[in-house]
Amino acid sequence: MTSFDLKPTVYVVGASGRSAAESVRQAGFRAIVVDLYADRDSGEACDVLQIEKYPDSIVSQLNNVDSGIVLLAGGMENRLDLVVALGQYHRVLGPNVEQIKRFRDHEYLMWSINQSTRSGVLRFPETVRSQRDVNPEYEWLCKSYFGCGGFHIERLSNDRSATLIKDDYYFQREVAGRAVGTVFLCERSKVQLIGATAAITSAMHESLLGSQPALPPMAYRGSYGTIELTSLVQDAMCHWVHLLTLDLDFTGIIQADWIVDGNAAWLLEVNPRWTASMEIIEWALDCNLFSIQASLDDELKPMLAEPVAIPNRTALKKILFKAIQYASSPFVVSCEKSNEMLDSKFDRFETKTSSGSNRDGWCDIPTAGTAIAIGQPIASYFKWE
Repeated sequence: MTSFDLKPTVYVVGASGRSAAESVRQAGFRAIVVDLYADRDSGEACDVLQIEKYPDSIVSQLNNVDSGIVLLAGGMENRLDLVVALGQYHRVLGPNVEQIKRFRDHEYLMWSINQSTRSGVLRFPETVRSQRDVNPEYEWLCKSYFGCGGFHIERLSNDRSATLIKDDYYFQREVAGRAVGTVFLCERSKVQLIGATAAITSAMHESLLGSQPALPPMAYRGSYGTIELTSLVQDAMCHWVHLLTLDLDFTGIIQADWIVDGNAAWLLEVNPRWTASMEIIEWALDCNLFSIQASLDDELKPMLAEPVAIPNRTALKKILFKAIQYASSPFVVSCEKSNEMLDSKFDRFETKTSSGSNRDGWCDIPTAGTAIAIGQPIASYFKWE
Protein backbone atom coordinates (compact mmCIF):
# COMPACT_ATOMS: atom_id res chain seq x y z
CA MET A 1 0.00 0.00 0.00
CA THR A 2 1.43 3.40 -1.03
CA SER A 3 1.31 6.55 1.05
CA PHE A 4 -1.30 7.90 -1.43
CA ASP A 5 -3.67 5.08 -0.46
CA LEU A 6 -3.74 6.35 3.12
CA LYS A 7 -4.62 9.91 2.14
CA PRO A 8 -7.71 11.50 0.58
CA THR A 9 -7.57 12.44 -3.09
CA VAL A 10 -7.48 16.20 -3.69
CA TYR A 11 -9.51 17.38 -6.68
CA VAL A 12 -8.31 20.76 -7.93
CA VAL A 13 -11.38 22.28 -9.59
CA GLY A 14 -11.57 25.44 -11.70
CA ALA A 15 -10.87 27.02 -15.06
CA SER A 16 -7.17 26.17 -14.71
CA GLY A 17 -5.72 23.98 -11.97
CA ARG A 18 -2.22 22.94 -13.01
CA SER A 19 -0.20 25.01 -10.52
CA ALA A 20 -2.37 24.13 -7.53
CA ALA A 21 -2.29 20.45 -8.40
CA GLU A 22 1.50 20.51 -8.63
CA SER A 23 1.62 21.94 -5.11
CA VAL A 24 -0.77 19.29 -3.82
CA ARG A 25 1.38 16.57 -5.39
CA GLN A 26 4.61 18.03 -4.07
CA ALA A 27 3.07 18.05 -0.58
CA GLY A 28 2.62 14.29 -0.81
CA PHE A 29 -1.06 13.96 -1.77
CA ARG A 30 -2.68 12.50 -4.86
CA ALA A 31 -4.00 15.33 -7.03
CA ILE A 32 -6.54 15.17 -9.83
CA VAL A 33 -6.84 18.27 -12.00
CA VAL A 34 -10.41 19.05 -13.00
CA ASP A 35 -10.20 21.98 -15.41
CA LEU A 36 -10.80 23.23 -18.93
CA TYR A 37 -7.40 22.70 -20.45
CA ALA A 38 -5.99 19.31 -19.42
CA ASP A 39 -2.53 20.77 -20.02
CA ARG A 40 0.18 18.31 -20.96
CA ASP A 41 2.36 19.17 -17.99
CA SER A 42 -0.60 18.66 -15.64
CA GLY A 43 -0.75 15.07 -16.84
CA GLU A 44 2.98 14.61 -16.28
CA ALA A 45 2.56 14.73 -12.48
CA CYS A 46 -1.16 14.34 -11.79
CA ASP A 47 -4.27 12.67 -13.13
CA VAL A 48 -6.44 14.90 -15.31
CA LEU A 49 -10.22 15.09 -15.69
CA GLN A 50 -11.13 17.62 -18.37
CA ILE A 51 -14.32 19.57 -17.79
CA GLU A 52 -16.75 18.62 -20.54
CA LYS A 53 -18.89 21.75 -20.30
CA TYR A 54 -17.73 24.57 -18.04
CA PRO A 55 -19.13 25.00 -15.46
CA ASP A 56 -22.30 22.94 -15.91
CA SER A 57 -20.73 19.47 -16.01
CA ILE A 58 -18.41 19.87 -13.01
CA VAL A 59 -20.77 18.46 -10.38
CA SER A 60 -21.94 15.48 -12.44
CA GLN A 61 -18.37 14.57 -13.40
CA LEU A 62 -17.20 14.73 -9.77
CA ASN A 63 -20.18 12.71 -8.58
CA ASN A 64 -18.83 9.81 -10.63
CA VAL A 65 -15.46 9.59 -8.88
CA ASP A 66 -14.40 8.57 -5.38
CA SER A 67 -15.16 11.11 -2.69
CA GLY A 68 -12.26 13.28 -1.58
CA ILE A 69 -11.25 16.86 -0.93
CA VAL A 70 -11.99 19.72 -3.33
CA LEU A 71 -9.52 22.60 -3.66
CA LEU A 72 -11.10 25.54 -5.49
CA ALA A 73 -9.20 27.19 -8.33
CA GLY A 74 -9.99 29.98 -10.80
CA GLY A 75 -13.60 31.07 -11.22
CA MET A 76 -15.16 28.78 -8.60
CA GLU A 77 -15.54 31.52 -6.00
CA ASN A 78 -18.38 32.94 -8.11
CA ARG A 79 -20.17 29.60 -8.57
CA LEU A 80 -21.51 29.04 -5.10
CA ASP A 81 -24.30 26.76 -6.28
CA LEU A 82 -21.62 24.42 -7.58
CA VAL A 83 -19.60 24.68 -4.37
CA VAL A 84 -22.70 23.71 -2.37
CA ALA A 85 -23.35 20.75 -4.65
CA LEU A 86 -19.73 19.59 -4.53
CA GLY A 87 -19.82 19.76 -0.73
CA GLN A 88 -22.61 17.18 -0.63
CA TYR A 89 -20.27 14.43 -1.84
CA HIS A 90 -16.77 15.82 -1.23
CA ARG A 91 -15.21 18.05 1.44
CA VAL A 92 -14.38 21.52 0.16
CA LEU A 93 -11.09 22.75 1.65
CA GLY A 94 -10.92 26.40 2.63
CA PRO A 95 -13.69 28.86 3.43
CA ASN A 96 -17.27 27.60 3.58
CA VAL A 97 -20.02 28.98 1.35
CA GLU A 98 -21.17 31.62 3.81
CA GLN A 99 -17.59 32.85 4.27
CA ILE A 100 -17.07 32.96 0.49
CA LYS A 101 -20.24 35.05 0.13
CA ARG A 102 -18.83 37.62 2.55
CA PHE A 103 -15.37 37.61 0.96
CA ARG A 104 -17.04 38.45 -2.36
CA ASP A 105 -19.56 40.99 -0.99
CA HIS A 106 -18.41 44.49 -2.00
CA GLU A 107 -20.66 46.28 0.47
CA TYR A 108 -19.36 44.15 3.33
CA LEU A 109 -15.74 44.63 2.27
CA MET A 110 -16.24 48.38 1.94
CA TRP A 111 -17.77 48.52 5.41
CA SER A 112 -14.96 46.38 6.83
CA ILE A 113 -12.22 48.55 5.25
CA ASN A 114 -13.86 51.71 6.53
CA GLN A 115 -14.08 50.27 10.03
CA SER A 116 -10.42 49.36 10.22
CA THR A 117 -8.54 51.86 8.08
CA ARG A 118 -5.40 53.24 9.71
CA SER A 119 -4.80 56.85 8.74
CA GLY A 120 -6.47 56.30 5.38
CA VAL A 121 -3.87 53.76 4.23
CA LEU A 122 -6.48 51.24 3.04
CA ARG A 123 -9.41 52.26 0.90
CA PHE A 124 -12.14 50.73 -1.23
CA PRO A 125 -12.94 52.20 -4.66
CA GLU A 126 -16.45 53.53 -5.03
CA THR A 127 -18.54 50.62 -6.30
CA VAL A 128 -22.14 50.73 -7.53
CA ARG A 129 -24.57 48.21 -8.93
CA SER A 130 -26.34 50.41 -11.46
CA GLN A 131 -24.94 52.62 -14.19
CA ARG A 132 -27.42 55.28 -13.06
CA ASP A 133 -25.31 55.71 -9.90
CA VAL A 134 -22.02 56.27 -11.75
CA ASN A 135 -20.47 59.69 -11.01
CA PRO A 136 -19.53 61.17 -14.43
CA GLU A 137 -16.63 63.13 -12.90
CA TYR A 138 -14.52 59.95 -12.66
CA GLU A 139 -13.41 57.06 -14.87
CA TRP A 140 -15.21 53.78 -14.25
CA LEU A 141 -14.71 50.09 -14.92
CA CYS A 142 -17.51 47.67 -15.73
CA LYS A 143 -16.86 44.24 -14.19
CA SER A 144 -18.66 40.92 -14.38
CA TYR A 145 -19.44 38.98 -11.22
CA PHE A 146 -18.61 35.75 -13.04
CA GLY A 147 -15.40 36.55 -14.91
CA CYS A 148 -11.77 35.91 -14.17
CA GLY A 149 -8.46 36.72 -15.78
CA GLY A 150 -9.39 40.32 -16.51
CA PHE A 151 -11.31 39.49 -19.69
CA HIS A 152 -14.57 40.44 -17.95
CA ILE A 153 -13.46 44.04 -17.28
CA GLU A 154 -14.25 46.93 -19.62
CA ARG A 155 -13.73 50.66 -19.34
CA LEU A 156 -17.05 52.47 -19.27
CA SER A 157 -17.51 54.53 -22.40
CA ASN A 158 -17.16 58.30 -22.18
CA ASP A 159 -20.55 58.42 -23.85
CA ARG A 160 -22.50 58.10 -20.62
CA SER A 161 -25.77 58.49 -22.50
CA ALA A 162 -25.22 54.98 -23.87
CA THR A 163 -27.12 52.42 -21.80
CA LEU A 164 -25.09 49.41 -20.73
CA ILE A 165 -27.49 46.67 -19.68
CA LYS A 166 -25.69 43.70 -18.18
CA ASP A 167 -27.40 42.10 -15.22
CA ASP A 168 -24.30 40.30 -13.99
CA TYR A 169 -22.06 43.40 -14.02
CA TYR A 170 -21.18 46.10 -11.49
CA PHE A 171 -19.31 49.39 -11.79
CA GLN A 172 -16.16 50.38 -9.92
CA ARG A 173 -14.28 53.65 -9.98
CA GLU A 174 -10.88 53.28 -11.64
CA VAL A 175 -7.89 54.22 -9.51
CA ALA A 176 -4.28 54.69 -10.54
CA GLY A 177 -1.36 52.65 -9.21
CA ARG A 178 0.29 49.26 -9.41
CA ALA A 179 -1.88 46.13 -9.50
CA VAL A 180 -0.72 43.92 -6.62
CA GLY A 181 -1.76 40.49 -5.38
CA THR A 182 -1.17 39.53 -1.73
CA VAL A 183 -1.33 36.14 0.00
CA PHE A 184 -2.00 35.97 3.74
CA LEU A 185 -1.78 33.21 6.32
CA CYS A 186 -4.74 33.78 8.62
CA GLU A 187 -4.75 32.36 12.14
CA ARG A 188 -6.89 33.38 15.08
CA SER A 189 -3.93 34.85 16.94
CA LYS A 190 -2.42 36.77 14.01
CA VAL A 191 -2.23 37.28 10.25
CA GLN A 192 1.02 37.18 8.26
CA LEU A 193 1.69 38.40 4.75
CA ILE A 194 3.30 35.40 3.03
CA GLY A 195 4.13 37.22 -0.17
CA ALA A 196 3.07 39.77 -2.78
CA THR A 197 3.27 39.93 -6.56
CA ALA A 198 2.65 42.65 -9.14
CA ALA A 199 0.94 42.39 -12.51
CA ILE A 200 3.27 42.66 -15.48
CA THR A 201 2.64 45.60 -17.78
CA SER A 202 2.11 45.50 -21.52
CA ALA A 203 5.72 46.60 -22.05
CA MET A 204 7.04 43.86 -19.73
CA HIS A 205 4.83 41.34 -21.49
CA GLU A 206 6.25 42.08 -24.92
CA SER A 207 9.83 42.29 -23.65
CA LEU A 208 9.48 38.74 -22.35
CA LEU A 209 7.54 37.16 -25.21
CA GLY A 210 7.55 39.55 -28.15
CA SER A 211 4.55 41.08 -29.86
CA GLN A 212 1.17 39.96 -28.51
CA PRO A 213 -2.33 40.22 -30.02
CA ALA A 214 -4.65 43.03 -29.03
CA LEU A 215 -6.02 42.19 -25.58
CA PRO A 216 -8.68 43.76 -23.36
CA PRO A 217 -7.07 46.55 -21.31
CA MET A 218 -7.37 44.65 -18.02
CA ALA A 219 -6.53 41.17 -19.34
CA TYR A 220 -4.18 39.19 -17.09
CA ARG A 221 -0.80 39.17 -18.83
CA GLY A 222 1.07 37.61 -15.93
CA SER A 223 2.77 38.56 -12.68
CA TYR A 224 6.20 38.90 -11.12
CA GLY A 225 7.56 38.79 -7.63
CA THR A 226 7.79 38.62 -4.93
CA ILE A 227 7.71 42.36 -4.30
CA GLU A 228 8.03 44.39 -1.14
CA LEU A 229 5.37 46.77 0.16
CA THR A 230 6.02 49.67 2.51
CA SER A 231 5.83 48.70 6.17
CA LEU A 232 2.89 51.09 6.60
CA VAL A 233 0.86 49.37 3.87
CA GLN A 234 1.88 45.87 4.93
CA ASP A 235 0.97 46.46 8.58
CA ALA A 236 -2.36 48.02 7.63
CA MET A 237 -3.20 45.09 5.36
CA CYS A 238 -2.38 42.48 7.99
CA HIS A 239 -4.34 44.40 10.62
CA TRP A 240 -7.41 44.61 8.39
CA VAL A 241 -7.24 40.98 7.17
CA HIS A 242 -7.00 39.86 10.81
CA LEU A 243 -10.14 41.79 11.73
CA LEU A 244 -11.91 40.50 8.63
CA THR A 245 -11.08 36.84 9.19
CA LEU A 246 -11.87 37.02 12.90
CA ASP A 247 -15.28 38.44 12.02
CA LEU A 248 -15.84 35.56 9.59
CA ASP A 249 -14.24 32.92 11.85
CA PHE A 250 -11.88 31.89 9.04
CA THR A 251 -8.42 30.37 9.31
CA GLY A 252 -6.30 29.45 6.32
CA ILE A 253 -4.77 31.09 3.26
CA ILE A 254 -6.51 33.96 1.51
CA GLN A 255 -5.55 36.17 -1.43
CA ALA A 256 -6.48 39.80 -2.06
CA ASP A 257 -5.98 42.08 -5.06
CA TRP A 258 -5.13 45.76 -4.64
CA ILE A 259 -4.10 48.89 -6.46
CA VAL A 260 -1.10 50.24 -4.54
CA ASP A 261 0.34 53.73 -4.85
CA GLY A 262 3.07 54.48 -2.32
CA ASN A 263 1.54 54.34 1.15
CA ALA A 264 -2.04 53.92 -0.07
CA ALA A 265 -3.79 50.74 -1.18
CA TRP A 266 -7.26 50.27 -2.68
CA LEU A 267 -8.81 46.83 -2.20
CA LEU A 268 -10.27 45.41 -5.42
CA GLU A 269 -11.38 41.96 -4.33
CA VAL A 270 -10.69 39.00 -2.07
CA ASN A 271 -10.12 35.61 -3.73
CA PRO A 272 -10.96 32.71 -1.41
CA ARG A 273 -9.24 30.10 -3.62
CA TRP A 274 -5.97 29.24 -5.36
CA THR A 275 -4.79 32.07 -7.63
CA ALA A 276 -2.51 32.33 -10.65
CA SER A 277 0.32 34.15 -8.89
CA MET A 278 0.67 31.78 -5.93
CA GLU A 279 3.24 29.63 -7.72
CA ILE A 280 5.49 32.68 -8.05
CA ILE A 281 5.48 33.08 -4.27
CA GLU A 282 6.18 29.37 -3.81
CA TRP A 283 9.22 29.51 -6.08
CA ALA A 284 10.60 32.79 -4.78
CA LEU A 285 10.26 31.85 -1.12
CA ASP A 286 10.95 28.12 -1.50
CA CYS A 287 7.69 27.09 0.15
CA ASN A 288 4.58 25.03 -0.54
CA LEU A 289 1.33 26.89 0.03
CA PHE A 290 -0.83 23.77 0.03
CA SER A 291 1.26 22.38 2.90
CA ILE A 292 0.68 25.59 4.84
CA GLN A 293 -3.06 25.34 4.18
CA ALA A 294 -3.08 21.65 5.14
CA SER A 295 -1.19 22.37 8.37
CA LEU A 296 -4.26 24.26 9.62
CA ASP A 297 -6.65 21.40 8.80
CA ASP A 298 -7.28 18.78 11.50
CA GLU A 299 -7.62 15.93 8.98
CA LEU A 300 -4.69 16.80 6.72
CA LYS A 301 -2.11 18.04 9.24
CA PRO A 302 -1.17 14.55 10.55
CA MET A 303 -0.63 13.41 6.93
CA LEU A 304 2.07 15.95 6.14
CA ALA A 305 5.50 14.41 5.72
CA GLU A 306 7.28 17.05 7.79
CA PRO A 307 6.51 20.11 9.91
CA VAL A 308 5.57 23.17 7.89
CA ALA A 309 7.69 26.29 8.29
CA ILE A 310 6.43 29.73 7.32
CA PRO A 311 8.73 31.11 4.59
CA ASN A 312 11.30 33.76 5.45
CA ARG A 313 10.58 36.69 3.13
CA THR A 314 13.85 38.42 4.07
CA ALA A 315 15.80 35.62 2.38
CA LEU A 316 14.46 36.51 -1.06
CA LYS A 317 17.19 37.07 -3.65
CA LYS A 318 15.54 36.47 -7.04
CA ILE A 319 12.47 37.72 -8.90
CA LEU A 320 10.34 35.37 -11.01
CA PHE A 321 8.33 36.60 -14.00
CA LYS A 322 5.31 34.66 -15.26
CA ALA A 323 4.07 35.83 -18.67
CA ILE A 324 1.09 34.43 -20.58
CA GLN A 325 1.70 33.74 -24.28
CA TYR A 326 -1.43 34.60 -26.28
CA ALA A 327 -2.17 33.47 -29.84
CA SER A 328 -1.71 36.12 -32.53
CA SER A 329 -3.57 33.94 -35.03
CA PRO A 330 -5.64 30.75 -34.85
CA PHE A 331 -3.67 27.52 -35.06
CA VAL A 332 -3.55 23.88 -34.05
CA VAL A 333 -0.71 22.89 -31.71
CA SER A 334 1.71 20.56 -33.48
CA CYS A 335 3.37 17.57 -31.85
CA GLU A 336 6.73 19.26 -32.41
CA LYS A 337 5.67 22.48 -30.65
CA SER A 338 4.16 20.63 -27.70
CA ASN A 339 7.28 18.50 -27.31
CA GLU A 340 9.54 21.52 -27.61
CA MET A 341 7.72 23.27 -24.75
CA LEU A 342 7.73 20.13 -22.63
CA ASP A 343 11.47 19.76 -23.13
CA SER A 344 11.82 23.31 -21.74
CA LYS A 345 9.36 22.89 -18.88
CA PHE A 346 9.80 25.15 -15.86
CA ASP A 347 9.69 23.23 -12.58
CA ARG A 348 9.64 25.43 -9.52
CA PHE A 349 10.04 22.43 -7.21
CA GLU A 350 13.11 20.91 -8.85
CA THR A 351 16.50 20.96 -7.14
CA LYS A 352 17.97 24.39 -7.70
CA THR A 353 21.28 24.94 -9.39
CA SER A 354 24.42 26.41 -7.86
CA SER A 355 23.20 29.83 -8.99
CA GLY A 356 20.21 29.34 -6.71
CA SER A 357 17.47 29.01 -9.33
CA ASN A 358 15.90 26.79 -11.94
CA ARG A 359 16.16 27.29 -15.67
CA ASP A 360 13.62 29.46 -17.50
CA GLY A 361 10.83 27.57 -19.24
CA TRP A 362 7.17 26.85 -19.99
CA CYS A 363 4.13 25.66 -18.05
CA ASP A 364 0.46 25.13 -18.98
CA ILE A 365 1.69 23.34 -22.09
CA PRO A 366 -1.05 22.39 -24.60
CA THR A 367 -1.28 18.88 -25.99
CA ALA A 368 -0.74 18.21 -29.68
CA GLY A 369 -3.91 18.76 -31.69
CA THR A 370 -5.29 21.49 -29.43
CA ALA A 371 -7.06 24.18 -31.46
CA ILE A 372 -6.30 27.68 -30.16
CA ALA A 373 -8.20 30.75 -31.35
CA ILE A 374 -6.73 34.21 -31.81
CA GLY A 375 -6.35 35.99 -28.48
CA GLN A 376 -6.55 32.81 -26.41
CA PRO A 377 -3.74 31.78 -24.01
CA ILE A 378 -1.26 29.23 -25.31
CA ALA A 379 1.08 28.66 -22.35
CA SER A 380 2.87 30.43 -19.48
CA TYR A 381 6.54 31.40 -19.72
CA PHE A 382 8.68 31.71 -16.57
CA LYS A 383 11.88 33.72 -16.36
CA TRP A 384 13.89 34.57 -13.26
CA GLU A 385 16.24 37.47 -12.64
